Amino acid sequence: MYAHNSILGLVAFMPDETFWGWVPASMEYKLEEAIESIGLDNAMMIEYFNLMTKIFLTIGVPMFCIIGPMNCAFGGFAAGEDHLSYFSFGNVEFGSWLYWVHAFVTWGVVFVVTSNLYDGQRKFLPHRYAWLRKMAEKRANTIMVDHIPEHLRSDAKLAEFFEKIIPGDKNVKSAYVTKDTTHLLHLSTQLKKDEAALHQAKAQWVKNEEEGKGRPTMGGCCGGREVDCIDHYTKEIQDLQPKVAEEREKVQKQAEEVGGVNLSNGFVTFNDRMSAEVALRLTGITEDKSELILENPPEPSDIQWADFTQDQTARQGREILGYALTVGLYFAYMPIVVAVTNLANIIDLGPLDILWDSVAPTLGLQIMIAMLPTFLITIYKFCFTLKAAAWAQHKLQAWYFWFQLFFVCLIAAIGTNVIGFTQVMFTDPFSLPGVLADTLPSATHYYMN
Repeated sequence: MYAHNSILGLVAFMPDETFWGWVPASMEYKLEEAIESIGLDNAMMIEYFNLMTKIFLTIGVPMFCIIGPMNCAFGGFAAGEDHLSYFSFGNVEFGSWLYWVHAFVTWGVVFVVTSNLYDGQRKFLPHRYAWLRKMAEKRANTIMVDHIPEHLRSDAKLAEFFEKIIPGDKNVKSAYVTKDTTHLLHLSTQLKKDEAALHQAKAQWVKNEEEGKGRPTMGGCCGGREVDCIDHYTKEIQDLQPKVAEEREKVQKQAEEVGGVNLSNGFVTFNDRMSAEVALRLTGITEDKSELILENPPEPSDIQWADFTQDQTARQGREILGYALTVGLYFAYMPIVVAVTNLANIIDLGPLDILWDSVAPTLGLQIMIAMLPTFLITIYKFCFTLKAAAWAQHKLQAWYFWFQLFFVCLIAAIGTNVIGFTQVMFTDPFSLPGVLADTLPSATHYYMN
């Protein structure tokens, strides 16, 4: 928020460079200033933290100061020798009048959470409207098209198609179908490497002249002949430049024809934003519902062009592999937790064993919770066509939620038998409320001990 932006003058407040300088900086935080300096997404992350803090204080303080002492004083000491559970529901004996109190408390928690979430959404919408109005015109007027059918795979054909289906005349400003430029990309990349190496060699020569040395050379290893770096890279560049120009001209010529180097995705830019919004909402515009999938384009700097050039058959195979790995991770989650924990319990650290015993029982769970996002994001980046780096985060958010639900909220019901729980969930889903009712109340103190 402040570290670099304050140096650039993008924020009005300059934090003190002291140990406690972050405190007044946090107090001076303004949402509008944060949006301007770090963007809406990052500013909303700060607001999300503030919202969660507010919910935690609203719920946590009364729960600890009122409900906790009530469980301890009037619960009947059902927890026995488990002293850490005296403040929790695990200390309430069966049939106690506190069951009615907890029923009202549960609805109170639901009310606090939902009301705060709706309030947060209501405050967020004006900022989103402002962000939409300030969006760059080219991005606002552009849609991304995927699964383009064979007969529309050229810039002209794609533009002609959307010009026909959008009401009015001259709605389409331009259309671009992504091209297979594999060989051109290889040549261009090599050309850039040689240009960078030439620049570095010339800088080294300047340094050598100051030190009284000659021009930089390369080679000469194992009896090989040394060559002048500057002459070598100059010749490489001279050879590559016409090849790059020739390949670029070849791609541009082939792109005029339907198919060929033209791939199955691209972008269509309209003359006005209204036409783009109308196009996004079109359905049933082809015989096959899987063709012409229309989406909002990602941030231009966030686009992963390599994903646009993937083969459709290979793409489907990778997606199947990605889902299989995700399901495999689900079933392997608890066995890995148990294995790591058992291994940790075997380790004997001698004098430090007392300290180790406080860490070992939950080590497996802590490792898996910490590494789960890394495992998931790795699967998505290698197996799924994302087209933008931010889409990996969105996919992670969706799947991570379900992992957290099963292995954090419902861990007491699942136990170590993940397969058995999943089988019950699919074969007899109506028995799940009974399973949760039998297991979750005694586990409300799970995270304390």
